[in-house]
Amino acid sequence: MRHGLVTPLIGLCAVTALAACEVKPGPPPPAENEHVDEATPVPDLSSAPVAPIVGGGLIVTRDDRFVIAADLDRDMLWIVDPNTRSAHGRLPLQAGDRPNRMAEDAAGRVHVALRRGGAVVAFDPVEPAILRRTAVCPAPRGIAYDIGRDSLYVACLHGALVELDAETHAERGRVMVAPDLRDVVVDGDRVLVNTFRSAEVFAVDAAGAIEPVPAAVESHRGGEPLAPRVAWRMVSDPTGDPVLLHQRHRRSALPDLSSAVQYYAGGGGCGSAGVLHQALSRVGPGAQTAEPASPVGTVLGVDVAVSPDGRVAVADPNGTPGLYDYLCGDSGVAARGVVAVAWQGTRLWWFEPQTAQIAGERPSLSSGSTERWLGITFDAAPLVDSGHALFHRATRSGIACASCHPEGGEDGHVWVFEAFGPRRTQTLHGGLSGRAPFHWSGDLDDFDTFMEEVFVGRMGGDPLTLAEHDALGAWLDTVPTLPPAPALDPGAVERGERVFDEAGCRACHFADGTVDPGSHDVGTGEALQVPSLVGAAHRLPLMHDGCAGTLAERFVPACGGAAHGDVEALPADARADLVAFLESL
Repeated sequence: MRHGLVTPLIGLCAVTALAACEVKPGPPPPAENEHVDEATPVPDLSSAPVAPIVGGGLIVTRDDRFVIAADLDRDMLWIVDPNTRSAHGRLPLQAGDRPNRMAEDAAGRVHVALRRGGAVVAFDPVEPAILRRTAVCPAPRGIAYDIGRDSLYVACLHGALVELDAETHAERGRVMVAPDLRDVVVDGDRVLVNTFRSAEVFAVDAAGAIEPVPAAVESHRGGEPLAPRVAWRMVSDPTGDPVLLHQRHRRSALPDLSSAVQYYAGGGGCGSAGVLHQALSRVGPGAQTAEPASPVGTVLGVDVAVSPDGRVAVADPNGTPGLYDYLCGDSGVAARGVVAVAWQGTRLWWFEPQTAQIAGERPSLSSGSTERWLGITFDAAPLVDSGHALFHRATRSGIACASCHPEGGEDGHVWVFEAFGPRRTQTLHGGLSGRAPFHWSGDLDDFDTFMEEVFVGRMGGDPLTLAEHDALGAWLDTVPTLPPAPALDPGAVERGERVFDEAGCRACHFADGTVDPGSHDVGTGEALQVPSLVGAAHRLPLMHDGCAGTLAERFVPACGGAAHGDVEALPADARADLVAFLESL
């Protein structure tokens, strides 16, 4: 019996629209290794904000005819012919769509999830044109194709797994799995989907039943307990089993940082034992337990691909573009300076968004040599933002800002410090301007102090020049908030806002989304900074110690504090309305 989502849930309806998109054909195929520039320029986006790195967005079609890159910053699909190593065409999308994950169906159509466009677009790569654009959910992230049912499965940020007919995009089913969904893998009669920050994997069977799957599990390294976090990518290996690229974060207490002790020393390589590192986990059929397969010697691996012969490649934006041996005790390579990788047999292709370049090599680990060909580039203005580069750059301690703040957000982890106890990572979504003083205790008065204490003192980053400092602060203010939950009951939201006002919440959480800059003891035993409530539904668990696994649990006095607004005596229906209002922010 093939898989199908048979549990319909109330949500956004699917809207089908056809849109033709005229694309100028590319030039004749050039000679091998010839640099390619198409004649028609794309818009100059050099002054537009560069999005936080997501990773992924590169596929090789089944017939090896095309390599396609989804350019998240330029809202463009780049198509090359890997056999002639030449540009084939481009397909522009709507401004702000943010295309990323793709899946090819049996008819050769390619479908791309638009992370900000709230839709899935089907397109023909042969004569590049959009065939269909269908609204699915506010923030589709992952997409996979099931050849047995001729279906697409789309994973949405807010927790929905949606099945679409591959030809018509008609919705066949929708089931709520868990918030923060990321990638989808079709595994026989079940669909596997993972969460981003918590790195969990869930299986959905033919009846729509959901169960957790052992994948990235609690483990130890060098005697330190490690929690799985931040699953950047889940893909299938040649046998069809899923492979999960994720981080592992330290759970034991960190030493006193008052003496400028770095988060760890070791450079993020295979032998380092610091606060976090990256690893690969494999999910076998019917597995009851799982262990991370191998630590990965990359600082910020954001995409993974497995070749037909089992070789693993990981994309790391740090460093100059090129291939390096990287797997700890296994056969693999790292493609550095890039954000996406894909195999074409023994050839490895990658995408470098800064210059809109698709390039490739044939790595040979046995001889140490590689066959490399020049990148295929398009006439696109380079993306230059030194603040964006600093945010994703590896420091001497082997981590980057994006390690704990993936995609400009947060990792969902509660760190334990010997000096002051548990501290949950705070989000950067929505920027930092106006949020000072920083950290839960408000001990860092301004951005200068923050960078000196954290980036230089704890992370081992080089001191910033004034220009770098300003660039990073300016880029952080371009990081957008995530879209609110869909299909909320307007009546519940309206009633919840009244409850919010009557309970005195606006004394600290203002109507414009800003907060009281002072520190307050709300009954937790220490004075702490007031966090913004915008996007609170996306950053569970809540509170400084992560005690609230849901928004509702925030209102339990033992977790949220006994002096945290006049909410303790609220009836259950009023609390439910208040939660609906918070979900709408």
